Amino acid sequence: MNDLFGEGIILVQGHKWKAQRLAGQHAFSSNANLQSFGKRILPRHLNTLLAPFEKAIARDEELDVQEVAYDYAMVVFGELAYDSDFARTSAGFTAPFERASTVTQDRFTNPLYRLTERLLPSGRRFQRDVADVKAFGEHLVKSMSERIKAEEEGKVDVRGVESLNDAEGITTSQGLLLRELVKEHGHGDDYRFLADACLNFLTAGKDTTAQALAWTLYEILRNPAIYAELQTEIDKAPTEMQVSDLTAVEGPLQYTNAVISEALRLHPPVPLEIHENTTSAPIALADGSLVGPAEIVLWSPWAMGRSTRIWGEDAADFKPSRWFPEVQLRTADGTNITHPLKKSAFEFPVFHAGPRSCLGKNLARIELAYALVQLVKRYDMVPTWPINQDKSVGTALTAPILGGLWVRARHRRKM
Repeated sequence: MNDLFGEGIILVQGHKWKAQRLAGQHAFSSNANLQSFGKRILPRHLNTLLAPFEKAIARDEELDVQEVAYDYAMVVFGELAYDSDFARTSAGFTAPFERASTVTQDRFTNPLYRLTERLLPSGRRFQRDVADVKAFGEHLVKSMSERIKAEEEGKVDVRGVESLNDAEGITTSQGLLLRELVKEHGHGDDYRFLADACLNFLTAGKDTTAQALAWTLYEILRNPAIYAELQTEIDKAPTEMQVSDLTAVEGPLQYTNAVISEALRLHPPVPLEIHENTTSAPIALADGSLVGPAEIVLWSPWAMGRSTRIWGEDAADFKPSRWFPEVQLRTADGTNITHPLKKSAFEFPVFHAGPRSCLGKNLARIELAYALVQLVKRYDMVPTWPINQDKSVGTALTAPILGGLWVRARHRRKM
């Protein structure tokens, strides 16, 4: 993974991990930045989400909703990480990045990858792709770093570009993450480190959110009654909503958020977690167990999401109503268990837990709710596979739907 992800937060420890963690917290957690994401970035790129549907409808063709979700997440998180011009300038980045990501994923199932990559043309192509990705990232980072430095020195009138805070108190969307990384790491000339950091956040946000949206649509397409109830709620929701309304547990999109939570429970974007003790001393777990040097701890959010001990006797069922506050869950013997809304991140680790918990949780949930609302209120979708046929998880670092999610779409009669 180091070839592609370098010194990004996924792989590093110590000071560089802390600097990226702090930058991510500031970029993704502040209310002003969440407002910018929901009010500016997501609507600005809405056409990336809708245009493929309109094209497929006009041509009476099927479309892969998962691919559409990937494209939308790419431009959204690209702007968030790098710059507001990312969608316009990323044509030379996307293809090399996708190919390099695929090769990186394949390494986990190919113990001889060092040999095969030296012998096969795909290995040489991988090196070129990584070089292109690094060069693109460093170019954007350098340009943004120089702009930030000029702004700080008063050499650029930020009012002529886009003010850092507008009259509504919404922060500029230009490279929110990169701005915070520069604050934590300093300007300097270490563009490779900053580019690696941005790429790691982009990768984590793009793939997981896109796949979560695809699995959510997969479940509602298999459950027409749930799809209909979702449409009813979205039709009744206010046309103009606050960003906080998109994810409010008891807000105008209560059922929508229950659907999303249920899809995340059954289809966590990272289905398997592996952590290795890279220190020279044992590490004690909460129960007193010791993890020795070079030993690993493995757990599966996918399996935990289906545990009857954690979720009750109907854990295998897609049941959004379990997330309603008034519902009480029970095990097979009738024992009450903790309500889903009160479960700790260690029981529901879809966004991880502890010091490495997902920094983009709120962003992801905002994007999922926003995208789901935009699609469901506009289109009826019909699956082009037998709905009683379970979809499989593809081989990847995360959990894509194997073969994609192909549907036929048509405009809804009621808008």
